[in-house]
Amino acid sequence: FPSHDTHTNKTITYANNTLTGVQPTLVSGTNIKTINGSNVLGSGDLAVGGGSMILLATVTASNSATVSFESELTSTYDEYVIVMSNVMCAAATDNLRVRFKIDGSYKADAFYNYKYNNAGLVIDDNHIQLNAVSISSSFGLPLSMNVMLHAPASTGTIKSIGWYGGALGNAATAEEVAGGGFYRNSTNAATGIQFFMPSGNIASGTFRLYGIKKS
Repeated sequence: FPSHDTHTNKTITYANNTLTGVQPTLVSGTNIKTINGSNVLGSGDLAVGGGSMILLATVTASNSATVSFESELTSTYDEYVIVMSNVMCAAATDNLRVRFKIDGSYKADAFYNYKYNNAGLVIDDNHIQLNAVSISSSFGLPLSMNVMLHAPASTGTIKSIGWYGGALGNAATAEEVAGGGFYRNSTNAATGIQFFMPSGNIASGTFRLYGIKKS
């Protein structure tokens, strides 16, 4: 019988050989990433930190009849913030408005109550108007604003919104600031929020929805 080696206690260098089905030794920061500078190898739990605001969805308006957020409004978060940037209307002059979706439809009846810090704002109860000045694409006057939602998925609290922001006035000589709050006298869950113009479309603008982590 020919002699043969049993290959016990032999060293095979991975770099100098082709080995099938063998993974090289993992080295954190070399062939596997670290997380925030921490070694991911070993036992135990690595807590990953981060900010309290979580980006959930982004909608970019482009001659859009409406901008809506629906599936993201859940009980995962108690507080939500919608950050609107450079919103413009397609009509000659127009204003941005918002409604809640409750019981399967966006509510357009006269059950909104509101308070503004801008006495010149003209509205009715069928919607909430967020800005005091026209945001016309013909004037190039963009609107930027933050909208805060409290517990929209709750069935134990009245549905409320607060907002603040501003746009240039029609003469493009002064900043117009608008802010305030409103509520709809219903404790049913709000399953959506919708932005729209009373005439024409939302020509452009970015709408970002954030959820704020529960403490």
